[in-house]
This record gives sequence, structure tokens and C-alpha cells, in this order.
Amino acid sequence: MDGDGILDIVASGYSNQIYFYKGKGNFCYENPVFFKTPDGNDFLPIPIWPTGTTSIFTSMCINDWDGDGLPDILVSNSDYPITFYKNVGAPGAPLFDSVGTPVQIAGGTVNVGKGSFTVADLDNDGLKDLVIGGGTVSWCKNTGTNSSPIFNTRVDVKLTDSTLIKMYGDGSGANDGPTHGDYAPCVTDLNGDGIPDLLVGDYTKWTAVTNNKYLYLFTGVGIGTGCKPTVQHVTQNRLSLIGNRLQLDIRDDNASVSLFSVQGRMISSYNGSDLRKGIKCESLAAGEYMLKVNGNRIEDNGVYRFVEGHR
Repeated sequence: MDGDGILDIVASGYSNQIYFYKGKGNFCYENPVFFKTPDGNDFLPIPIWPTGTTSIFTSMCINDWDGDGLPDILVSNSDYPITFYKNVGAPGAPLFDSVGTPVQIAGGTVNVGKGSFTVADLDNDGLKDLVIGGGTVSWCKNTGTNSSPIFNTRVDVKLTDSTLIKMYGDGSGANDGPTHGDYAPCVTDLNGDGIPDLLVGDYTKWTAVTNNKYLYLFTGVGIGTGCKPTVQHVTQNRLSLIGNRLQLDIRDDNASVSLFSVQGRMISSYNGSDLRKGIKCESLAAGEYMLKVNGNRIEDNGVYRFVEGHR
């Protein structure tokens, strides 16, 4: 963020505040501070409610919105539309306008409610789009340019069977159902096939007793306005290591099981019976891996992450 070649963290939260954590290297960061405006005041983009409390569920994104080479900030929340705040500082010394410009989407504006949003090229046409979380995951296609974007009407992203992206349950099958809907999308080419994938975080089955959080992987299989992802559940809570064998108690012996590196490189393939009996791990180098399961039982399907250490 400050141009020193070390990754920083910019985070928002439950209020109108945006925090800057300067990176020091080796995953160490300085204490958080506020960005500043040109007049030296703290940059607090979301207005205070008339009651004196702040608007909540602030979501923000860093992007060079106007193409001048400086990282700008876009902000939205439960009552505030996606708004562009220009970086009027210099490389390595960001300063942000205290007054923002609402992003125009098909002649209007959009806020993200309790969800989140990101800026990414979802349809692989070289132009940045808006990807918005909420009760579903939707996107606004950019038909302008990267420095002067023009966005189409918000459209839901759909799966290959033309259904909407919905998060369900805890993987056991017992608690399946609609979720809280606070979706936080991230777009990246996770498997390196040149097609954008979606990682979506969510509060799942939120109650006063349980506050479960899940991460879901939607693998992109199409390019263009259809941009059709297929759903895979990402979790870590069902794998077990017995001796030197990695096991998952699944019921579908014919399920397709693939082992990937965390970078998305396929290493080997198995079936459900192999995984239930246990997969030998001693030949794997130390590191993080993913097991992708695809079979007839929805509660078994998913992408399971594990770390192989030296033993």
C-alpha cells in the first residue's frame, strides 16, 4: 500500500473505521493507524448516523480505480452505497479525499448490505468488474474501460445447473439450510487454468449458540457473461491421520478423489474407497495440500485442506 515492496494489510470492520497495518516483513505488522485526508484529519469514509452510532458492517476494497497509478479505496456498508475515495497523495504516501463519489451502476447505486464486495475481472475480458456478496453472489459487468468503468445491472452469478450460489449447512447433512447471507467473495485463479475462480466466505447457520464460519470454493468453468462456477465446499474438520495414512470417513466408494498442492497442481487421484481406508502420506514433501472429493453424496463433496509436516 505504501510502495515499499512489503505487503501491508488494510482492514475494515463493524464500524466506519478503516485500519492500515504496515508490513514489516516475515508476517509482522505495525500497530494499526488510520489513513489521513489532505487536511490532516483521520480518513473515516462512512458517515455517522444522526443518533451518534456508526453505520455497521463496513466493507471496502483497494483498487486503482481511476488508473493514475495510486491505490484508491472503495467503501460500502449496510446503509451506504459503494463509493470511490480518490488517493490524492503520492506513491508511498497515500492521502484520501474526505468526500467520495458513489459508483454508478446502470444509472443507480448499490450497497452491499451485510455482505462484502471486491473488484476483479470475473469474465476474463481484461476489464475490472464488481463482484458483490449478500444473500447471493452477484456481479456487475464493466462495459467501459479500466480507468472509466461503466457497469451493467447487477446479475446473480449462477452454477452450471443455472441455480444461484447458496451456502448450506455444516457438511454433516443434519443442519443444511439457508445461511446468514453475509457473503464475502474473492476472485482468483486458484487452480491456474486461466479461468477466474471464486472463494466465498460466510457466516453459516448463525445462532446465539453457534457462530460457524465456512469458506467455499467455486471453480470457474466458463468465460464470458455466463461465467459458470461449480461449487466445492472447503473445510478442514473431517480429515484424520491414522499412523501415516490420511483418512476421511465417506460413504461413496466410487467418489472421485484428487490430491492437489495448495498452488492447484494435481499430484495424484484416488477413489472414495482409497480415502476411507487411508492414503499414504509419507512420500509427500512438507507443506499444505488439498483433497477434492466429488461423488454422489453432497455431504462428502468438498475441498479438504491439510498440512503435511516432517515426521
